[in-house]
Amino acid sequence: MTLAIDTQPGTGTLTCDNNTLTRSPRGEADFTNCQITGTVGAYTIVANDAGDSLSATSAPITLTIGAASQLVLLGQPPALSTESPSALTP
Repeated sequence: MTLAIDTQPGTGTLTCDNNTLTRSPRGEADFTNCQITGTVGAYTIVANDAGDSLSATSAPITLTIGAASQLVLLGQPPALSTESPSALTP
């Protein structure tokens, strides 16, 4: 059993810790730590069981832009004078 992106608004990649599983006797499979990276918009995910030629598609999942998690400075900030303090500006 595998998971894959079925429809997407642009480019996207689906990753999971365990993206290929053997189905249990009860027909269940657990995928962990799955994430989509890519273009903002609506995606659907499809689960395929090649052994039985079965598949199921999710309801749309919307990928949005999240809050910034870090700030990166590329280059040395300008020197600041103690005589005329100023703030760094973007």
